[in-house]
Amino acid sequence: MAEKYEERPEDHRFLLSKVSLLFAGQFAGVGIFLPFFPIFLSDRGFSDVDIGFLLAAPMITRVLCVPFLTAIADRSGRRRKAILIYSLSSALVFSSLYFTNDFWAVFVLLLLASACWTTVTPLSDAYAGDVVSAAKADYGKMRLWGSVAFILATFLGGIALQYWDSGFVIDSMVLTLIGTAVVCLFLPHISTTRKIKGQEQEREPAEQKNAISILMAPPFLTLLLVGAAIQSSHGVYYNFGSIFWQKLGISGTIIGTLWGVGVAVEVGLFWIAGRLNAYVTPAGYLCIGGVSALIRWVSFPYIEWLPGIFALQCLHGLSFGATHLGTIGLVRQMIPSRLAGSAQGLNTTLMGGLTAVVMVFSGSLYSFGPATAFLTMAGFVVCSLGVLLFAVRYWSSENAPI
Repeated sequence: MAEKYEERPEDHRFLLSKVSLLFAGQFAGVGIFLPFFPIFLSDRGFSDVDIGFLLAAPMITRVLCVPFLTAIADRSGRRRKAILIYSLSSALVFSSLYFTNDFWAVFVLLLLASACWTTVTPLSDAYAGDVVSAAKADYGKMRLWGSVAFILATFLGGIALQYWDSGFVIDSMVLTLIGTAVVCLFLPHISTTRKIKGQEQEREPAEQKNAISILMAPPFLTLLLVGAAIQSSHGVYYNFGSIFWQKLGISGTIIGTLWGVGVAVEVGLFWIAGRLNAYVTPAGYLCIGGVSALIRWVSFPYIEWLPGIFALQCLHGLSFGATHLGTIGLVRQMIPSRLAGSAQGLNTTLMGGLTAVVMVFSGSLYSFGPATAFLTMAGFVVCSLGVLLFAVRYWSSENAPI
């Protein structure tokens, strides 16, 4: 049974371990889903266009469901319990994929499973934000265990692909979701109004404002859109990266290792993020992520030499990791804690909407050749960096550095 967090310093280490396990459970599932679920679909006879459309389903649910589901959790004040319920619900629906290969049935099941699954991450980030404030914790050092679990999952998934049918993907997804739910049973409740070091936390003036006006503030919303656009540019890579490498003759084990290499760099970034935050603003992280993504997508379809592919994969730690730190920083800097779940849900929604568009068209783009698909993503990133430059120049003069 979960206990209430009572601000005892000696309990901080155990609290941080539990949150680290929370991230590890959910990102182990992501480490199976992203590299190997497209192969699972391909093995069952779905075309490139079908795969692009089906993999847009999780992104569509981010737009339609995540804001509603995160808002429910924020209003109830029970983020931990919401994570447990959403994890178990998605595990149940994912298991139903065993029983059909019909396109529309698979699409509907993915919509239902993803409605709950994609809500888990923003709620976990919001819960971790509460822990950062309550226990003076380092977010990066908790979140990095999600990346470590992702690496391990991709590596083991690559080995499994060598010896088993790709149906192992569904088994693994269900197990990781159940594991995430189990961790939630041992997480303490942390109120967003609390005492820190014996003194009552000051009431944030922004809490007096209407929630919509806070979340829709132009500086916050613009920068959040930039981060979402950079993250959504990964859509072609998520859908067809493994298929591209498989057609080059690269084995499943190496494919899993390639996915893990990029996330290993991400782990290193999260490890030192607490020190970097003194020098890098949220907008600075977004710039680093955008430039890294641009280099990746311009180079990706042309590098077929394995050592070169490994070198290029290292940039994932920045194109994804730095962008993620930027959006997390925006929420903590600009949004009161009581709205953190809703803000993370908004981020997930924006990213989901843009990524859904990318994924729906990714199959058609990829059918013209890998170069067409990845260079289109590079153009998308160039536009995002242009908006970022405008935002920083326009708003930094009026507010604190962003």
